Amino acid sequence: RVVATTSGSLSMTAVTQTEKQTNNDVAMDSGANSSNPSFTSSKRKSRGTDWVLITGQPHCGKTIAIQTLVKALQDSGVRCRGFITEEVCKGRDRNGFDVVTVPDGQRSVLSRKEGLSPSMPKTGKYTVDVKSFERTALPSLSPNKSDPPNVVYVVDEIGRMELHSIRFQERIRNLLSQGVRLLGVVTAPGYGHRVPFCDELCSKEGVKVHKLTKACRESKTISLMEELLAKWSPDGGSISSGGTGSGSEGDSDVQMKLKRLQQQHLKGTNENGTTTTEEDGNPPQNNGEKESSAPPTNREATKMEAK
Repeated sequence: RVVATTSGSLSMTAVTQTEKQTNNDVAMDSGANSSNPSFTSSKRKSRGTDWVLITGQPHCGKTIAIQTLVKALQDSGVRCRGFITEEVCKGRDRNGFDVVTVPDGQRSVLSRKEGLSPSMPKTGKYTVDVKSFERTALPSLSPNKSDPPNVVYVVDEIGRMELHSIRFQERIRNLLSQGVRLLGVVTAPGYGHRVPFCDELCSKEGVKVHKLTKACRESKTISLMEELLAKWSPDGGSISSGGTGSGSEGDSDVQMKLKRLQQQHLKGTNENGTTTTEEDGNPPQNNGEKESSAPPTNREATKMEAK
């Protein structure tokens, strides 16, 4: 079996009969060479590919922006499917991440600081449950006969943890070769540590990357919403539940949605109001970390590697 490390390099391990892919996965991944880290061959064109990716440093609001954009697209009649990564907190501390599917909200473990087998791969302080991730994330990115031709795939995120899965890498390559629409997050270089898979992906034709910061997240989300609704929604940009048209009224509506999502995020809740804490007690709060231009400490560098 070919296994990808977090740096994008490949190594070989034995394959057991119990690890065979499902027929659906085999059909989806056909044509992707798992022993070759490159994306698509010259014979497979990515004509028609329309990918919008957000990147940025931790805590800049990437997931909140994706949630807001997905909700706007869904309100305008666009079918979205894929997954979003949510923090899981234990008490006031972050303990890991879960994968939550769009639109049905199925949840499974992506990583934990404790409680998982030490034989599983690690990213920073987090142990990654690759099988759990694949079990939920991969089906959400598989073609479905019931999907309309303008379906938008959602991937939050293409990051160091997720890339422990070689099958996830193959799925991303395959989607790129098919020329689909995709809205997602791609990991940013952390203190000079780059991810070759992500670098190559971002260089492909039809892939547009937008950098998000705390200072510009509201304005950038608003501009992205206008852009995506104009080119992806069936009616060219209007939203059935009130709209986000141009002008101060539309901008104010988006800002209110962003603020509400941010408050839910800081309280450790998702959109349906359920907490993501793993034990009773006070809800998790913002740990007060701020972006700084000062050189990172070892602890900060480890955290950057984790997400």
